[in-house]
Amino acid sequence: MSTTYFLEVNEGFDAVSNVWHKSENSVEASTLHALQNDRTQPDVVAILDGRAVVSHNIQLPNVDDAKAVKILPAVIDDKLALAGGENHLALLSAASGDGERLVGVVSNESMQALRTLLNRVGINAGRAIPDYLLLETKPDLEQVCALDDRVLVRRPDGSGYAIDKSEADWILGKVDALPLDWSAALANYFTGGGNLLQGLYAPRTNWRTTFLWWRRAAILASLAVVMAVMSFWYGASQNYKQADQLYLAAEQAFRNALPDEPRIINMDAQLRRAIASRGQRGGGEFFTLSTVVMQVVENNEQTVLETLRYEQADSELALDVSFSSFADSSNFKQQLEAAGMQVSEGSSRQEGGRVLSEIRVRRP
Repeated sequence: MSTTYFLEVNEGFDAVSNVWHKSENSVEASTLHALQNDRTQPDVVAILDGRAVVSHNIQLPNVDDAKAVKILPAVIDDKLALAGGENHLALLSAASGDGERLVGVVSNESMQALRTLLNRVGINAGRAIPDYLLLETKPDLEQVCALDDRVLVRRPDGSGYAIDKSEADWILGKVDALPLDWSAALANYFTGGGNLLQGLYAPRTNWRTTFLWWRRAAILASLAVVMAVMSFWYGASQNYKQADQLYLAAEQAFRNALPDEPRIINMDAQLRRAIASRGQRGGGEFFTLSTVVMQVVENNEQTVLETLRYEQADSELALDVSFSSFADSSNFKQQLEAAGMQVSEGSSRQEGGRVLSEIRVRRP
């Protein structure tokens, strides 16, 4: 049974206001802790404060999404308050027969804040939508609903926006905003409602989760060394009582490291097989380099690892990393060098209030 978590994100995109859990058609309040410890790989949808996101119906040629995104800035530029380069544009609807597409517009600064927030709480959201997209689209009827300190508006063409309650009368006139049944809106949510996480902000692999395998492999490798010493001692020592105690300790360490092994027949051989099976997930050099890199990333809260790949021919890691400033970039490289790594930097550029750098890491 699939489940979905909804994260309500505040207007600044820097805090989670509420967490909701949807199972089949029922919705109940939940917590970040419950989501972080859910091992069922649920869908996660970030519900963004609509005051930071606007949407428009735009007439586009009948082309695929990749081409449509490229021509969007030129088509929509006259509708935007900010210059095109400062905005993130996302297609929120599929192509239709009349050529109209629903396009979401949000500042790059806000999207960077959202990504930083999701990384900080350790959540890999698959979708992000503005709150007003939870309202139904009704032909010839503009939906106006009140939610907390704001008013949500959904037009018949599917576009919408959100405004402060204090500005509603001035912008909308004397219109009665209906109270929004939030739980019902979440229960009726379906995945066809668009997604702002596109392009630069598309969902990425959660490296912290992936590297749990590598940490366990490191423990196994250390245990193998201990086992070799214990085996030697067991064969050579005349103090059988002490040797038995060492063997019992090794046996307990073996069971802790490999809880899935049904029984112990030959600890040394079984350990070698376990390490070999984990070694198939990547080379030893990749493990060594990536372990150091991930430790430095985790020690720098404002640093985001965008991509990571291993160049086997050169025995080095190629990283794309974003920083909050050039000073953070320099500090990151110094920490890698202090850990014994050889670091070289490619191009660096500023984008959406962040510094994006290409870095290569190898052992001297």
